[in-house]
Amino acid sequence: MDARRLGFEVYVVEVATRGIDMNGSVQAAWKQMAAQGIKRIQPGDIQLA
Repeated sequence: MDARRLGFEVYVVEVATRGIDMNGSVQAAWKQMAAQGIKRIQPGDIQLA
Protein backbone atom coordinates (compact mmCIF):
# COMPACT_ATOMS: atom_id res chain seq x y z
CA MET A 1 0.00 0.00 0.00
CA ASP A 2 2.97 2.29 0.57
CA ALA A 3 4.15 1.71 -3.00
CA ARG A 4 0.67 2.54 -4.29
CA ARG A 5 0.61 5.76 -2.25
CA LEU A 6 3.90 6.69 -3.91
CA GLY A 7 2.28 6.31 -7.33
CA PHE A 8 3.49 2.86 -8.36
CA GLU A 9 1.27 0.35 -10.11
CA VAL A 10 1.14 -2.57 -7.69
CA TYR A 11 0.41 -6.27 -8.15
CA VAL A 12 0.43 -8.95 -5.45
CA VAL A 13 1.09 -12.53 -6.52
CA GLU A 14 -1.47 -14.13 -4.25
CA VAL A 15 0.20 -17.53 -3.86
CA ALA A 16 3.52 -15.88 -2.96
CA THR A 17 2.20 -14.33 0.24
CA ARG A 18 0.15 -15.40 3.22
CA GLY A 19 -1.22 -13.34 6.03
CA ILE A 20 -1.98 -14.42 9.57
CA ASP A 21 -5.74 -14.19 9.85
CA MET A 22 -7.00 -12.55 13.02
CA ASN A 23 -10.80 -12.41 12.91
CA GLY A 24 -11.05 -11.65 9.19
CA SER A 25 -7.97 -9.44 8.96
CA VAL A 26 -6.70 -11.08 5.77
CA GLN A 27 -9.97 -10.46 3.93
CA ALA A 28 -9.99 -6.88 5.24
CA ALA A 29 -6.43 -6.35 3.97
CA TRP A 30 -7.35 -7.64 0.49
CA LYS A 31 -10.35 -5.31 0.51
CA GLN A 32 -8.18 -2.31 1.47
CA MET A 33 -5.67 -3.15 -1.24
CA ALA A 34 -8.39 -3.49 -3.87
CA ALA A 35 -9.84 -0.13 -2.83
CA GLN A 36 -6.43 1.44 -3.50
CA GLY A 37 -6.16 -0.16 -6.94
CA ILE A 38 -3.75 -2.94 -6.00
CA LYS A 39 -4.32 -6.00 -8.17
CA ARG A 40 -4.23 -9.65 -7.06
CA ILE A 41 -2.64 -11.91 -9.65
CA GLN A 42 -1.51 -15.51 -10.04
CA PRO A 43 1.84 -16.72 -11.45
CA GLY A 44 0.14 -17.61 -14.75
CA ASP A 45 -0.86 -13.96 -15.18
CA ILE A 46 2.80 -12.91 -15.54
CA GLN A 47 4.04 -12.66 -19.12
CA LEU A 48 7.77 -12.78 -19.68
CA ALA A 49 9.27 -10.80 -22.53
